[in-house]
Amino acid sequence: TKCGHPAVPMNCKVLLSDDSLSPGTVATYSCDAGYELFG
Repeated sequence: TKCGHPAVPMNCKVLLSDDSLSPGTVATYSCDAGYELFG
């Protein structure tokens, strides 16, 4: 089975380790300039 695409908050980007979203795919979030991750 595959997971759905992870949510991407406003002012943020997500980089996936595997675009096919197979089990074990890692999603790495980064914020636009002037913003920081919280939570």
